[in-house]
Amino acid sequence: MILLSELDTCSARLAPSSMFFFMAVRYLLSFLSSFSRGRNSVDRDLWDKFVDAGLVIIDEKLSRDDLIVFRYKNKIVDECLNKSGSTLEYYTYLCGLESEEDGKTLCDDAQLSVVIDWDTEDGGTTNEIDCIFMRGLVPVFVSCKNGDVKSDELYKLDAVSDKFGAGYARSALVSTVYFDPEARSYDGDRAVKTLSERADDMHIRLLSKMHTVSENEFKKYISKLVK
Repeated sequence: MILLSELDTCSARLAPSSMFFFMAVRYLLSFLSSFSRGRNSVDRDLWDKFVDAGLVIIDEKLSRDDLIVFRYKNKIVDECLNKSGSTLEYYTYLCGLESEEDGKTLCDDAQLSVVIDWDTEDGGTTNEIDCIFMRGLVPVFVSCKNGDVKSDELYKLDAVSDKFGAGYARSALVSTVYFDPEARSYDGDRAVKTLSERADDMHIRLLSKMHTVSENEFKKYISKLVK
């Protein structure tokens, strides 16, 4: 449940317009697994929570028994509901901002959806990193995956860490259902084991099934990663 005190604290650290960002992300991640039931299906309980929270606004004049006309509260809610990976990226970023030790913020800086240009030329090679946290001079590169995970994602993290971390960088892959044997999209024990071993060889930390942990637990994982 969203507390106004939490929103006030978070929104004070960013622009006032970001207030709904935190509310949307906390609600959406709580019910992340509900979206795996089918592309066109709607979980009624989840829908009601969105409406009650004001994240989805129904147009009563245009709606009828067999048709619901609605709009999203803002662009961030729209993105989170229509792009599966966005919710996890925002939530990881949020938990990084709020991770603390002895009352002090662990991250000196945090950035979301960072595009790295390798050669500064038009049409040149670029990579997008979902989240980058800084603690002192040490960067932490994080990739967030809410669905399938390809080995290319590991190679990207490894290359960026090697190029810009000077041996001190850390990297992690935050995921939800890929490593969960009970998920419908589970890729099988062999594929998951191969990917896990490859990540271990590259010193990439795997934070898996993160949709099943509480907010405090999520923050603890991020804190251990950054420290």
